[in-house]
Amino acid sequence: MNDKMDNAKTQVENTWRRFWDDHKDFDSKWVRHVLHNLAEYLPFVFEYEAAKEGFTTMLEKSGVELLHFDWTIAGEDLPVSALEKLRIYRLYLAVRAYAFYGLKLEDANRGADWETFLDIADLGMTTQSWLRDQEAKRSFSAARARLKLDHPEWLAGLSADEVAALAGVSRKSVMNLLAPKSGGTFQMRTDGSISVESARAWLEARPDFRPSIWHLQEDLFLARPGQKDFIDGDPVWVPVAKDGTWFSPEHALPDGCFHVVCDNYREEQTFGDYWEALDFLSRATSPLWRCPDEAGRWYLKSASCWDRKTRKEIETKIGQTREER
Repeated sequence: MNDKMDNAKTQVENTWRRFWDDHKDFDSKWVRHVLHNLAEYLPFVFEYEAAKEGFTTMLEKSGVELLHFDWTIAGEDLPVSALEKLRIYRLYLAVRAYAFYGLKLEDANRGADWETFLDIADLGMTTQSWLRDQEAKRSFSAARARLKLDHPEWLAGLSADEVAALAGVSRKSVMNLLAPKSGGTFQMRTDGSISVESARAWLEARPDFRPSIWHLQEDLFLARPGQKDFIDGDPVWVPVAKDGTWFSPEHALPDGCFHVVCDNYREEQTFGDYWEALDFLSRATSPLWRCPDEAGRWYLKSASCWDRKTRKEIETKIGQTREER
């Protein structure tokens, strides 16, 4: 009995690590598309300034620190480190964890869950353009398929699209297995859907199929790898550009100074001390700083949000930079 429990625990922990390894720095086009559409639609419902303030406030209340950016294209500009703080990002991660890994992610923040979102989408209550992204369509279809497998008491059959999404094959491949010459791989119900029993038997025979193991997660403490409740050391806020580049001690120019700009008067300021330069940027209305590209050319980067580092981490980089000079 203990061996069986140990094996189950190992299976869950390995799958949990695999999920997070596969989704490290995961960037979702679907989440960005939803944000873009929200920004597009709000000015048709509310006055422009009200929509701008409301959208910005919602992002900030969600933990996304904003600076100078065009709020109407926030979906394109936000770095992944900011995107992952949004509930819809966590919702989509939960969909993928369940659909393709058989896991359930718990969200400490209360609100609508992804199953409710699926119900709303099935009722046609979401904007249709939200569901056009092919990656998202497959994820949601696979989640629906697994729900039906996990709940045979619903007496609901699976569509060919759902089976294909969960198996990672084309719809045509599934339709071919529905043909009489396939030897009855799938059993078709009177409503034209595929029976849960035949779908399960076919999926479980596939070496790449992951069975549902969420019911084995009970009593296991599972945290995102590398995630901590608190950061180690004193927090320091640094500006981050939309490509993820943050203002670093490594950005001192060959003259040994940091070149920074405040949007108010666009005059480039130079500081020999990193902390003085960071203080300047923290007070600037639209912070910009020079940093090199891959060719070694120094361009201005514009801050789109702020991120936390530790004082120790920055001091270490300052020491390393001095040694390299």
